[in-house]
Amino acid sequence: MKPLTTDGISAKLLLDAAERQFVTGRDDGAALDFRYVLMCDLYIKARSYALMNKPAFWLSMVFALAVICWPLLGAYYEQVKLFQSTVALTTLSALFALSFALYSTYRKRQTSIESLMRIVLFSNDGKASLSTEIAKHLQAIDAGFDFQSIVDAQSGKDVVPQETPKPEAEKS
Repeated sequence: MKPLTTDGISAKLLLDAAERQFVTGRDDGAALDFRYVLMCDLYIKARSYALMNKPAFWLSMVFALAVICWPLLGAYYEQVKLFQSTVALTTLSALFALSFALYSTYRKRQTSIESLMRIVLFSNDGKASLSTEIAKHLQAIDAGFDFQSIVDAQSGKDVVPQETPKPEAEKS
């Protein structure tokens, strides 16, 4: 049995742990456990978010350094008009804010998916209740940013949440 490794994102560690718990050592020929399939599905989402948040993080760090160093460069290179430009500094600041917002959004979603993976791995809930709970959380994560809900909340309107679709097994 291969040892668990801490290199990589938390989702990979959780997937390896699920493989140990649900798949490795099975000689009964049983189909893959429902929880392991669910873990694989969640891992795909977590890895996708990780792939998006890492470049955004490094871009935000580069832009943050540029915003910090820009006034110093302007003081040192007084003859270069670009370093004296407030438009350039404002543009750099906007790029920093955008890249940090992207990083923050994707990091939050990645950690939310990793939390769902922990629920799947350590929960004793049954298949139906677990799939319903995970579907509800995934719907909230995938909902994205909704301008209308912000406008409704500010205007005092009641925001009616959408009902979570039920799995086919529970409908009958």
